[in-house]
Amino acid sequence: MKREVTDNMAAHLSDETPSGPAGKPAGQWLVLAAILGLGLLLRTGAVDFGTPSAFARPDEELGVREALFLLGGDPHVHFHSYGDGWPRLLALVYRWEGRAQAVDGAPPILAWMRDPLPFHRTARAVSAVLGGLTILLVWALARLWGGRRAGLWAAGIYAMAPLAVLHAHFATVDTLGAFLMALAVLITVMGQGRPALLLAALLVGAAAGVKVPLALGLAAPFLTLRGPFTSRFSQGALLILAFLVGLVAVSPSWLTEPTLVWERLVAEGASQAGRRGDLGIVASGGHLLRWGVWAGLGPVSALAAVAALPILAQRRGGLLPFLLGAGWLLFHAAVGTPFSRYILPALPLLAGAAGVGMARWQGRLPAGSEVLLVAVLVYSALAPSLEIRGVLGRPDTRGELLRAFDDGRLPRDAYVLVPGYVFGLGSPAVDLTIRAESLSGPGKDCPQRRLQWESASRRLALAPAPRPIWQHLGAADAEKLALDGLSGGAELLFAFLWTDDLFAKAWSGEALRQRVFRDLQRSAAEGKVALRLLWTFDPGLGVSSLYEPWDYWFVPVIAPTVQRRPGPRIEVWSVKKK
Repeated sequence: MKREVTDNMAAHLSDETPSGPAGKPAGQWLVLAAILGLGLLLRTGAVDFGTPSAFARPDEELGVREALFLLGGDPHVHFHSYGDGWPRLLALVYRWEGRAQAVDGAPPILAWMRDPLPFHRTARAVSAVLGGLTILLVWALARLWGGRRAGLWAAGIYAMAPLAVLHAHFATVDTLGAFLMALAVLITVMGQGRPALLLAALLVGAAAGVKVPLALGLAAPFLTLRGPFTSRFSQGALLILAFLVGLVAVSPSWLTEPTLVWERLVAEGASQAGRRGDLGIVASGGHLLRWGVWAGLGPVSALAAVAALPILAQRRGGLLPFLLGAGWLLFHAAVGTPFSRYILPALPLLAGAAGVGMARWQGRLPAGSEVLLVAVLVYSALAPSLEIRGVLGRPDTRGELLRAFDDGRLPRDAYVLVPGYVFGLGSPAVDLTIRAESLSGPGKDCPQRRLQWESASRRLALAPAPRPIWQHLGAADAEKLALDGLSGGAELLFAFLWTDDLFAKAWSGEALRQRVFRDLQRSAAEGKVALRLLWTFDPGLGVSSLYEPWDYWFVPVIAPTVQRRPGPRIEVWSVKKK
């Protein structure tokens, strides 16, 4: 089956395609190489963002931690909100890097607890490389639909797409999922016969093993089925079987722990729906369309994709970018929080369509018009992508907060309470909440995992206690504020990480932070405590409502040029009991 698909691929890519040749072949390869180099440069320029904080992009630690538990002997990956695919890939990379064991025979998780940054950098580099490989898939896809010029335009568009550039910096599932979906659609478009469609369904299953909503991509091979109903029914059954094989191969938890997986997915769906706040489907869909496609791909590229519709309607699989994009948009608008990154799997496909549209425009404009088109594309897509890369390379507010304890701006021996902020600032070695949460969730009762964690924790306990110590303050703890245990003159520090997101604020902890701050002000007014602002770390975002919903912890794709650096605005207050 693989040989047949490969032969079809070579035949397709060697043929002249509808728009005809665009210059000498050698020149085209040089242009493609330059585009690929640009795309990798944009994606790899700031893989150490947030330093020295390893948690400048929350959720990265989830996949990294699961990969290390897997290397330490836990046979299960408890990453059920997504799938096993991403942690298992990271485990392979870490093993290749030689990180399968920490020093002195300790489990690998100990090295992460002491210093998470090296592990996060490696995982971010994997995302960046996958983003670069996706550029080649977009080139091949657009070349099939519209010829050589279309392929080069599409590659350039995706290389510069702001949303793709942003999320290729992050060690999360999104870039891997987009890569697998682009590969599945490419196989669907170029393949002929049952073997190609089965391979495409297998790849969609693998994508769903990375991120469950990508299962909607199974529509791609289904929509290309031809023949009488009985034939399509039998082929459809085989496609579903191939999909399930791909899903279980990449995410074995569906087979080994189906109840836990299902329970976690149901809980995640309810949580997502609750976070959406008062937004309806129309407003959520509008947000995804505006910031996921229009800003994420670039306005000119989005218009070019629409302009390509007359051509794509006549090509095999030409409407898949729009059908699959609409499917993911409606699904996420209906069931949960409208993060713009949820539309990322459709972006390579839409970039392929946009390449066809740009080639069509070029063919209708006077000679030399490509210079004007490139200039417009650079202005609408490359400029914000360069700004995103630049902002990520500047000191993160959380990183500066940690540095302030090292350089004496803040007291190093402090005990710091962080109201309502559910993500770590430093590392598990100094962050009590991260250490406590690392054994929470579906894997808390796994004996292999508990053994690794207890072994690593004992070794940490033997080391000198690092300072400062961080403790997150939840809703229940906020009633006490830990002030009753303070002796006269003793000092606590409170770190408030303020945000003003686009939608409901309850999940992000903003309401809790406001309540805690009011309680501290009341205690100060009553003479119980002395309250003093020690330091403010400002990301320089002048218009707070430009943040993506709850994604205030990194650069907003919505308006990156107005933010000087990533991170929330942080205020550190001293509280002393009188």
